[in-house]
Amino acid sequence: MPVKRRAGKKHISAEVQAWAELFQTGHDGFGDLSELGYPWTREGEEAARWAAPEAWARLGAAFLNTRPDWWTTTPAWALDKFGDPQ
Repeated sequence: MPVKRRAGKKHISAEVQAWAELFQTGHDGFGDLSELGYPWTREGEEAARWAAPEAWARLGAAFLNTRPDWWTTTPAWALDKFGDPQ
C-alpha cells in the first residue's frame, strides 16, 4: 500500500514567510509571493489579495505565533480584514 504523503512543516513555514508581509501590511513589498505564483506586479498583488482569505484561514495562526516582536506593536492587516484565523 502506498505511503500517504503529508505536507512537511518546513513547507508550511516557508509559505508563512512568503505571505508574512502581505498578512502584516496588506502589501507584498519585496515580491516574496512571486515564488508562489503571484508576480511582483500590480496584477500579481491584486491576485494575492484575492487569495489572501484562503491563505489566512490556513496559515494565519502560524503567522501570528511566529511573527517578529517588532510587528506586534501594530495590528496585522489580515487580522483586521479577515478576523481571527483560529
